[in-house]
Amino acid sequence: MASYSDTIADSLHLIGVLAETDSISAEQAADGLVTLNDLMAAWENLGINVGHVPSATPSDTMVYPANARLAIKAGLAMALCADYGRSPPPIVVAMASSAFSHLAAQSVYQNAPITNLDTLSAQRSVSFIESGP
Repeated sequence: MASYSDTIADSLHLIGVLAETDSISAEQAADGLVTLNDLMAAWENLGINVGHVPSATPSDTMVYPANARLAIKAGLAMALCADYGRSPPPIVVAMASSAFSHLAAQSVYQNAPITNLDTLSAQRSVSFIESGP
């Protein structure tokens, strides 16, 4: 797993704040971590929980499901654009939108109540027989 700092650096690379060979500064890591924690809290308020544990240390290991990695990186890149006075590149907008939509759909599916269709079917049949056509 990557550290919080690695994920923040990846996001800064996506929006062109860092060149491919640049390293993230301590200030960029600290500011990015605040934005990342805020973003994950906002997602959790929407019902999308990727198991994020807010951290105060950018060097901590960030644990998240593999299917959430792109959504987190691209979503963070979008959120960091305002901090750096940048417009998000169209490819990052598309990545963030697609990955977030996929994550949201998975969240809905995983949180949907399980219904026993056999019971539902039996209840409808009884109701139809008792009330007539």
